[in-house]
Amino acid sequence: MRTKLHSTLIIALAAVILLSPVVFTGKALFWGTPITQFVPWWNTAWETLKGGELPIWNPSSGMGAPLFANYQTGLLYPPNWLYFFLTSIGGVSLMAWGQGLLVCLHLIWAGVGMGYLCRRLGLGLLAQTIAGLAFGLSGYLVARAGFLSINSTAAWLPWIISYTPGFYPVDRRGLLKLSMIMSLQLLAGHAQTTWYTWMLAFGWAAFWGLGRSSLKLNGESHTHDKKSLPRFASGWPLRLGKVWGYLAISCCVAVVLAAVQILPTAEYLVQSQRAAAVDYEFAMTYSFWPWRFLSLIAPDLFGNPIQGDYWGYAAYWEDAIYIGVLPLLLAIAALVRKPRQKNHNALRWFLILIISVASLLGLGKNTPIYPWLYEHVPTFDLFQAPTRIMIWVVFALAILAGIGVDRWRRPESRALYWTRLGTAGAFAVAVGSGLSWYFQRDITSSFIRATAMAGFWGLGTGALALLAPPADAPENASTNPIRYWSLGVAFWVVVDLVSSGWGINPGIPTDVYRDSTPNAAFVQNLVEEHRIYVAPDDEETLKFDRFFRFDTFTIDESWRNVRAVLVPNLNLLEGISSANNFDPLVPGRYARWMSLLPELEARKRMQLLALMDVSGVQVMSENAALGVGFMSIENPSRVRWLSCAYTVMDGDSALSLLLRDDFDHDEVVVLETQNPHNQRECHPDSDAVIQIIRDNTNRLTINIKATESGWLLTSDVWYPGWGVVVDGEEADLRRADYLFRAVAISPGDHTVEFRYRPLSLYIGSGLSILGWLAVMVLFRNQRESRTRKHTNNGTGNE
Repeated sequence: MRTKLHSTLIIALAAVILLSPVVFTGKALFWGTPITQFVPWWNTAWETLKGGELPIWNPSSGMGAPLFANYQTGLLYPPNWLYFFLTSIGGVSLMAWGQGLLVCLHLIWAGVGMGYLCRRLGLGLLAQTIAGLAFGLSGYLVARAGFLSINSTAAWLPWIISYTPGFYPVDRRGLLKLSMIMSLQLLAGHAQTTWYTWMLAFGWAAFWGLGRSSLKLNGESHTHDKKSLPRFASGWPLRLGKVWGYLAISCCVAVVLAAVQILPTAEYLVQSQRAAAVDYEFAMTYSFWPWRFLSLIAPDLFGNPIQGDYWGYAAYWEDAIYIGVLPLLLAIAALVRKPRQKNHNALRWFLILIISVASLLGLGKNTPIYPWLYEHVPTFDLFQAPTRIMIWVVFALAILAGIGVDRWRRPESRALYWTRLGTAGAFAVAVGSGLSWYFQRDITSSFIRATAMAGFWGLGTGALALLAPPADAPENASTNPIRYWSLGVAFWVVVDLVSSGWGINPGIPTDVYRDSTPNAAFVQNLVEEHRIYVAPDDEETLKFDRFFRFDTFTIDESWRNVRAVLVPNLNLLEGISSANNFDPLVPGRYARWMSLLPELEARKRMQLLALMDVSGVQVMSENAALGVGFMSIENPSRVRWLSCAYTVMDGDSALSLLLRDDFDHDEVVVLETQNPHNQRECHPDSDAVIQIIRDNTNRLTINIKATESGWLLTSDVWYPGWGVVVDGEEADLRRADYLFRAVAISPGDHTVEFRYRPLSLYIGSGLSILGWLAVMVLFRNQRESRTRKHTNNGTGNE
């Protein structure tokens, strides 16, 4: 237990040091998605809960959108509940600080999980520590830490692999553990990382399930086909079917346990812009740049946004795969030298296969392979960024580094000669590059700086190799020289990984989250209860040209300005509604509508903006203090009374009619029905007085007094789960004007209530409750069975 604790402490200490500039100084993560997505989402969820409602709908972004079904919010992921606690005692600023803390804890969890996996592989303490550091503090996880859902989801990968059937003994308890771990990963909020994890798990299960090698665990030898698995027939198809069957059962149970999140998200996916497939160019964005393979030895070869000089392809963090120079060299050594354990020999080839497959897929559009899969194989057209499958490469290299540590002994004869020569060469490279770095400072200095650092880490690795235990040293020797050498190896890897990841997740004072800005107050007075809008090109300029540039984390202005100019979704922190939405999923019709707006001529665009209840358009302005100004829109309205209706068959017909120059949005509503009349239905002299009585998150209540029959239209996005009640009676909620909601109203005084009650949430909740109850009962029965067995064995012995 003490050795396990030492390994965990080293990994934890390294992660804490890495995040200390944020966590221990009271700062908050902010760059990119923390400030534009996760903080606004969770603050909105908390404010909704305080108001006595479930945070299942977000009325303030994109004319309304699902909040709970937005998968990346991770509202049901238990560790994220820390955000609610922190917000309750310290407001949104303390919650923003807590994101750095949770990132740190997940990096630790990822590293400890890799260490546990290596322990199950029979690797020693030092191997567990190095593999845990190489994975938990890898460039892949650290550079992406600000993408909080990726950070949370990836941390569960080694734990799932550790409990995979074929590798972990298959019994009821093991399958239940795996199912619960998988359900937690599902709730963490990043479907792409979960999918890659499960694909890897099926490959891992196949490798161990088909093999008959012995696995050394805790000093005992377990033969897979006799101890770790039930007795199978000799045929490999049956053995493969068994392990995959058990794994599939665990996956299904995990889906049931997480159904409360999965079903609403699945419904949202069907309604979203990704319902069929993502656009080819979007899917291929962030294909791994082949030259970044060099970053395995020198992570900043093409610059670094910390230094403000990144000039490589796309985003620095998307292609980050650095695991440290020493772990990389150990991984290479594991490939070329015979391992100590027989089962590790086959494992090496399997890990090579993983690295090769992941590298080919990660290259995305740079080879014909991924484009072909995009066209012909399901799921490959659902995700952006093929480079993210490179987590397999990091995973495999970390295990190989652990195997290399276990085989590491002091070099002799020719190996000693080449080690000394390599160490001297690393020294020469470090000194020469360092001097060049000092005297030559231009954009290409990133080459020199990175090469100098690679030489420096290589120098230390060579020195440690020359000081390694001799070949005849016992495998588990615990003498002081070996213990100090092991600590030196761990220290060198920690320093390498911490220095390479230092500052890659910048922090700012929490005041940015705490206090509103004067400009936000001005905009609030300008738009009142209506919405603001910013054109896509201007939104792109504000986000990625002005504030969140890929080449640097530093800007020439205050970071408070990013909140002041109301970059979506920062409007949520100010209580201002926006027609824009920066969620990863948005309703498909909404996405099409927003893409069409900039292409329309000005008069038509203004008509549609008024229909969207937009009263102010944010525009770029060089003369304004913050670089943005506002243009007013006439006659915006959240609710409208229309005396005429035109029915059509589908959305395309509705949109075509709406975009006609002679269409009167103030008189006619376009309704979709299976039996359209294809003619205009009007009620002459129809008029109404409308008053919004209650405008809650999941409910909109309106009093209306109509002289004749007509239609009440709300400028809120239509979405499954929304219904309408008129005077206490269920009414027919119609899809209107392509994007919005409408209901027919008869003459007289009425109370109309629009309610959001998604059936997918209720069904999912029921399934999850039943699933967790079943798991608890099975665990209890398993524990009682084991207790009776131990009692009977004890009685028999007596």
